[in-house]
Amino acid sequence: MCLKHESNISNPCSLAGWDPLTPYLAATHAVIAICSILGNSLVILAVVKYESLRTSTNTFVLGLAVADLMVGLNIPFYVSFYFDVSYICEPVACLCRYFFALFVTISSLLLLVGVAADRYVSIIYPLRYPTIMTTKVAAVIVVGIFIYVVVLSTMPLGMRQVQKNLGGMSECDLYYVVKPWYALSIVGVHVSVTIAVTTLLYCRIFWVAWRQNRAIAITLDADLIRREVKIALLMATILGVTLFCHVPYLVVIMMRYFVEDSSQIDLSEAKKLTVVLYMGKSAVNPVIYGWKNTEFRDSFDRLLQRSSTRRSMSMNSC
Repeated sequence: MCLKHESNISNPCSLAGWDPLTPYLAATHAVIAICSILGNSLVILAVVKYESLRTSTNTFVLGLAVADLMVGLNIPFYVSFYFDVSYICEPVACLCRYFFALFVTISSLLLLVGVAADRYVSIIYPLRYPTIMTTKVAAVIVVGIFIYVVVLSTMPLGMRQVQKNLGGMSECDLYYVVKPWYALSIVGVHVSVTIAVTTLLYCRIFWVAWRQNRAIAITLDADLIRREVKIALLMATILGVTLFCHVPYLVVIMMRYFVEDSSQIDLSEAKKLTVVLYMGKSAVNPVIYGWKNTEFRDSFDRLLQRSSTRRSMSMNSC
């Protein structure tokens, strides 16, 4: 199967705008946006407010929550392209649409590598972990990841070498706005390498933890290892959810560079469905934190109870 550099679908915006799925997609995305904004705001508030949650691991969690919050805030703009808006095939608007998509995808995956590295150090080097991976070090890594991904994601906006001929888009899609080398090398390589590295780190983490559990009697050390493994399991769950939600979307995007033009319509429709999973991931992570982590769950309860108490006092004073 050969790489397709340009599409022969010549009718501008022929695949864009309203279709029978639009009302259902818009309603689904509206629910996702609300849940994402509320849930991730809760995670951010909890980590910032409660000192017990200000750990190196939760610094990466905070970064993930910021990225997911950006997804929720960006959903209305992204979904607006499903309607017959004036900028539906406008090049700059389309490039901005995919700036956010690329930023969130790559930053989330790199942050998950950071979490896996943090868990790896905590299990392999438990005595040196507090000095190696401080919250300050984690914060520097998170900021560095965001800066790096901003540079990568803005390349299509500022570099002609990355952009395709933007005059004949059939819809606002990465396939029509960036050249194959960028999509396949920058996006494809980052996704595949980060997934491979993170998976290998977690395999090593659980293997070492299993051996240590067998070697250590029921002591404080064993309890500490079990606690670290529980945190690793939580973050491995986040990784699994991220892969489940992101990979179908990324596969469809990559496929568009390899299939015949006659298949572009089917892939365009398939992408709309995979985007639901892709965006939905941003609303799921806070649920997992509350479900799997008692500290987050208790913090969420305190924040919500305090908010409820304030509302009651406000109503009583009226």
